Amino acid sequence: MELLPEQMQNMLIRKSLPQTSGRSKLQQQQIVESSDEDSPITRNNSEQFQQEKAECVQQFIKNAFKELFDRPPTEGVFRIPPQLDKQKAIMLKLEQAMYVNPKLLDTTLLCSCIKNCLRDLSEPLISIQIASSLRKSMNILFDKENFHFQNLFYILRQLNAISIIPEYKMNAKNLGIVFAPTVFKQYQLGDEKILSILIESAYQFQ
Repeated sequence: MELLPEQMQNMLIRKSLPQTSGRSKLQQQQIVESSDEDSPITRNNSEQFQQEKAECVQQFIKNAFKELFDRPPTEGVFRIPPQLDKQKAIMLKLEQAMYVNPKLLDTTLLCSCIKNCLRDLSEPLISIQIASSLRKSMNILFDKENFHFQNLFYILRQLNAISIIPEYKMNAKNLGIVFAPTVFKQYQLGDEKILSILIESAYQFQ
């Protein structure tokens, strides 16, 4: 009879246990169950381990960025691919919630591991719902045939120019506060932040 994976696993566990002669079936079953709980597979799926792994990855990303800024700037940062075998070894350690010292990694490998950590997050930084909303917004903002928006972007570019001239003492945040009630037909609290972002990004919408 062909054994199922779970049955095979229990068989291997039993083989690795001490001889159970003289023990009752209940005692033997308790030993097997205890061994199941301590196995790497069970540990890696436990809530506590997942928390440890998340904290380990978070700490690595923080330390990695700190290490990156402590080094001289490198051309093509985050763009140049690393040696895949080295990257795989580092990611495997992080998967097991093991500490990785960023100081021991070259810049290319360091940056690639940061990207991989962010890519493998169980909850992405930009969720599907948020991404959908952002894409819809970008489609509106980059609509070249919308002459109304072209007028808006002309004004935004003028405000952007004002924001970068020190003598005016009006940065994008201040201009957003001043102009939001004018630009938004039905102004709501928080609209000034939206306008500030648009002012700072004015030359992106060309």
